[in-house]
Amino acid sequence: MPLASITSQSLSPVAATGSFAEFISREWEVIVVGAGPAGSLAARQLALAGAKVLLIDRNHFPRRKVCGCCLNAVGLQVLEEVGLKHLADRPSLPTTQQMYLATRSHRATLSLIPQGKVISREELDTTLVREAIAAGVDFFPGRQARLEPAMSSTSEAPFREVWFRGETQPLRAKLILAADGLGGSLLKPLENQEPPVSTLEVAVPSRLGVGGMAESVPEFYQPDTIYMAYGDAGYLGLVRLADGRLDMAAAMNAEAVKQQKGWGNALASILGEVSFPLPDDWETIPWQGTPKLTCSRERLFAERVLVLGDAAGYVEPFTGEGMSWAMLSAYAIVPFALQAMHQGTEFAGPAWDRQYQEIIGKRMRACRWIRTLGQYPFLARRAIQLGAWFPSWTEPVMRLLHQSPKPLFEMRRASKDL
Repeated sequence: MPLASITSQSLSPVAATGSFAEFISREWEVIVVGAGPAGSLAARQLALAGAKVLLIDRNHFPRRKVCGCCLNAVGLQVLEEVGLKHLADRPSLPTTQQMYLATRSHRATLSLIPQGKVISREELDTTLVREAIAAGVDFFPGRQARLEPAMSSTSEAPFREVWFRGETQPLRAKLILAADGLGGSLLKPLENQEPPVSTLEVAVPSRLGVGGMAESVPEFYQPDTIYMAYGDAGYLGLVRLADGRLDMAAAMNAEAVKQQKGWGNALASILGEVSFPLPDDWETIPWQGTPKLTCSRERLFAERVLVLGDAAGYVEPFTGEGMSWAMLSAYAIVPFALQAMHQGTEFAGPAWDRQYQEIIGKRMRACRWIRTLGQYPFLARRAIQLGAWFPSWTEPVMRLLHQSPKPLFEMRRASKDL
């Protein structure tokens, strides 16, 4: 089956491309830990550049993930630039044409220009893993990787070791890419060590993430529309997938979840506040939570380790920023990873820090502003009221969120031609 024709209903498991015994006998140039959009795409691009790459994830694929399942224009441009436009260019995938915002007292409908696409994480992540394998990447799912602090010395070692529970020998690589996400544990042993990777600092206040999927969906929820419900407990985004399911992802106040005695009750209270209907299968939906959402990491490297994707930092996203940031960081990290693979991270690490802040940091600033509105229901109500009266006032924010990465693409193409 061509990769582009895979749908959420027809996904088959992705098997490991070898055994631990086979992998330990090989000399790896790059080991990527985390097979989400950031890790899989970075692994693919490095393999296409000639590197010997192993991609590891603690889960088996396909797997569900808490996510709004919206890929905005930036993510679509990244896919096109790396030759994977077909993954999101199928007519069967819904587009994000508009956003319907609601509080208990106000409504606003905003056109989304440029438009994005709606794609489930089961489908996108699994397909990206398969594309990485097709490019020559080896894949090792279902294993929890860990790093140990580097041995102190006056110079970098020529490799870094990755360990697994139950194994007495590590895998070795010239470079490790940490792409294990918001709740990843790969870097924890390196925090506060020498040479350090900085601690993931959680913003105060920061909300918890939660997501679920409804099978029985009221007609109220139409395709091609992102529904956003703002309530006292937090906010909830809802969108129809190509197979008809309703994806739901929320940012919730921890205290509200505790008071409501669970995810389902807290989310139902938000929908009740804005008079959105509950799916018929609400009581049986398995909710999946996340750590606190908004966090940052001051330094994105350690000895022969570079950090990307959600592991580098996260802000409560708005219309598909999370996946787009991940894929843009995967595209951007390739030359720094190739340099670090051959020369270590003494120079490549700080250079990657600067590049990440340039291409991702300023995109996060708009989401921080929107996050502030979401923290205070009164401000959210006033902002939505203003959006209903003057829809054009949101255009500068949307332009910042969807700022084209084409200058980065053009710079990379020019450097290849030199």
